[in-house]
Amino acid sequence: PLPIENGIAGLSINEGEEEAWQLHEEDGLQKSLYEYYLIGCFLTASVFYRELDIDRVINGAPWMFNNHLLIFHRLKENDDLMQVPLVFSYFWVQIHDLPLRLFSKDIAKQFGNFFGAFVEYDAK
Repeated sequence: PLPIENGIAGLSINEGEEEAWQLHEEDGLQKSLYEYYLIGCFLTASVFYRELDIDRVINGAPWMFNNHLLIFHRLKENDDLMQVPLVFSYFWVQIHDLPLRLFSKDIAKQFGNFFGAFVEYDAK
């Protein structure tokens, strides 16, 4: 894996796009907490001001931009931006025509671990 610096070195934003990526601080907001920072692969660090917003981004994954997967990491206070491993993303996997006898959390864990790492099970 290449360091983040190498991955973003060739990126540029032309003037027409620059306005869309600027973050404007809300009036009266004096303090940003690390828990509201989110960094992503080939994007700049973004600051969220409400827990609801950051939860929607994290729980709404996977996100795509120009057919490229966006990978996010919730920044912690002592995280070094250049050392954050942006190497995995959560995906919902739905299996069709599964026999009823295989509808169990243990089977779901086996399927999940086959694809990557099991996170959550929903029997709906």
